[in-house]
Parts: sequence; structure tokens; C-alpha cells
Amino acid sequence: MKIFSYLLIAFLLPTLTFAQEELNYPIDIKYNSETENYYVSNWADGDGYILKLDKEGNILETFFDGLHYAGGLCIVQDTLYVLDNLDLNISGSSLPSYLIGIDLGSGNEISKVEISTGGTYLNFVEKALNGYLYISDSQKNSIYRYGLKNKTVENFLTDLSTPFGLCYDYYNVRLLFTENGIGLSYLRSVHPWGGEVTTPFYTDAYIKGVVMHPSANFYYSTWDVNSTQWGDEEVRKVNNNFTWDFLSSNDHNRPFGLCIGYDNFIAVCNWGDHTLSFFNDEVFSIEEQSSKTDPFTIYPNPSNGKFNIGFPNFVSVNLEITILSITGQQVYNEKVNNSNMLVEKQFDLQHLQAGTYVVILKDDRSISQKKLIIR
Repeated sequence: MKIFSYLLIAFLLPTLTFAQEELNYPIDIKYNSETENYYVSNWADGDGYILKLDKEGNILETFFDGLHYAGGLCIVQDTLYVLDNLDLNISGSSLPSYLIGIDLGSGNEISKVEISTGGTYLNFVEKALNGYLYISDSQKNSIYRYGLKNKTVENFLTDLSTPFGLCYDYYNVRLLFTENGIGLSYLRSVHPWGGEVTTPFYTDAYIKGVVMHPSANFYYSTWDVNSTQWGDEEVRKVNNNFTWDFLSSNDHNRPFGLCIGYDNFIAVCNWGDHTLSFFNDEVFSIEEQSSKTDPFTIYPNPSNGKFNIGFPNFVSVNLEITILSITGQQVYNEKVNNSNMLVEKQFDLQHLQAGTYVVILKDDRSISQKKLIIR
């Protein structure tokens, strides 16, 4: 794995004044493959703006300014969309938050749509192939859907838990979104037209951004919620079936939005130290994934609640086994001191209701998941 980082602008003191040609709390980054340019939205303590960069990550110009706590970016044909928050963390405010469309050729604003008003913070925006944009709101705990043709805004999902990252999985035709909690954070899945919400993945760190690689793997950025120190936080890689999870890069400071950029490098916004990182990671295609050693097995599966888990490829002494319901509720958890290097363990969970569950095995190096069916 080859990893390297270009630190474009780094400041040690957050009280310094930033010019608009510098990175200032970067939130999200998008790459335009046709022009080979990056666009970066800067939160900038309320005086937000968008920077335009070349394919090497060098700042070319301020592309658009006059924003307020700028949020996520999305490119649709010749338009760059950005989220604009007027009342972030202002108690009792009733100011609106907008989705602004900017012409990529001229840099001029061509549309402005009010998404939500009062007590709102729009984080990320993602396009799907059904003609809609999806927008996460971590203050109102909602995801909105905006129709590019009918120009209407609607509540898509409500009563969520601090949603941030959004990612459209074109391989499985599903919208992935994050929900963050104190102990666990989840990557949820739902069809872009709506329906049942499932939980294919979870982790013990806050998940901020998530992006899909052409290999169909996902990369996601995390914040360490157990430490008061910023820095050395991770960008991780998980496969499309969520059966393995590996560290890709760990030298980030409050990593936020990320994208797949020039030459398939992963570009990451480091909100905490006002930098961008670019790294290349060895990836497996969907075809190659199936040839990799299976991390663990469940048999029989389906079962009546009595089953075995074989984990010969988990060589760490410390194992943690967690079982979640399909809605994300934890129904079993055990930390195993595997000093004797057992290769399997028996379970009797016949008290569980019939249905689909997710089994997660975690050791010192990785996390893997599989589906368990109880009949």
C-alpha cells in the first residue's frame, strides 16, 4: 500500500485570520474528471467559500464566496451544488439553509433553494441516478430529497441520530447514510425511492464522510470519540458486502468529506488542521473480493438459533463478537480472550426471534461482518 500526503496549508493556531485563497476548515471535496479540477468547500467560521484546485491539489483560485458555514458539495453535469447554512449553532435563530447551484464554467450562482429553516445544519449532499439529490441534516436529524426536475424538497427520512455522510451505491442501487451515537455509529442502507432501512455496518468511531471507489469498495472518514486529542484519526476501507474493514490511512486530523480524485487517489478534507490529504490505496475489485480468504464462517446458516462461528483467520488473542438485529439493536456481545487460539465457538441463541441478524467479529487489526438467519 502506498500512502502519501500533500499538506497544502497548515496552521497551528485556530485564531489566525485566513485569506480566501487558503484552506479554512475544509468540509467537502469533489473532483471534476472532465476538467481535472478539485473543488473544496470551506466552513471558515461562517464566512464560507469554495476553492478551485488543479489535479495535483494546488490552489488555483477562490471559485465562489459569500457562503455561511458551507457544507457538502455535489457535481451534476455542468453544475456544482453546495450547502449553505446561515444559522449554525445560533440559539433561537430562524434563518434558512440553502442548496445553491453554481455554473462550473462561469462560477455564477444559477439556483438557490431553501431546504430547511431554523435549528438546522446541512452536512452532505449526494446525487442518485433517479434524478434526486439527498441532503443530510445533523441538527434536525433528517435526510431531505430534492428533485432536480420538479424543484421540490421533501422529507425523505426523519427521526435519525446525527446523520452525516451520504453515498449512492450504484452497484446495489441503494443510498448509504451514517448515523452517529456515543458508543456506536452505523452505516445504514435504504433504496433511493424509500422503504426498509437496514444496517449493514457499524463502528465505535464517529463516521463523517463516505465515498464509493470504482472497485465498489467504500472509504469512510472517522473521528475518535474516545480521545480529547485531535489527529492521527483514520480513513478506513470496507468492501461492498461489508464482510471486512481495514485501515487505509491514519494520519488525519478530524477528517470530513472525501472523494475519489485524479488517478483514483483518495482526497480527504482534514477539518482539524486545515489541510487536504491525497493517498493511493491498493484496492480489490468485486471479482477479486470473492477470491480472498473468508474471514470467518457461520454454520449452519440458516439455523434454529444453535450455530457455530469459525474464525481461523482471526489470529489476535483479543476477539469481540457482537450480534445486531437488522435494525441495529445489539442482542449479543462477548469479548473473548483467545489465548488458546480456538478456531470456532458454539452458540445457543434459540431465545432470539426468527429473522435476520448481523454478526460482527473484531480483533486488533480488522472488523468483519456476516449475515445470520434464524428460523
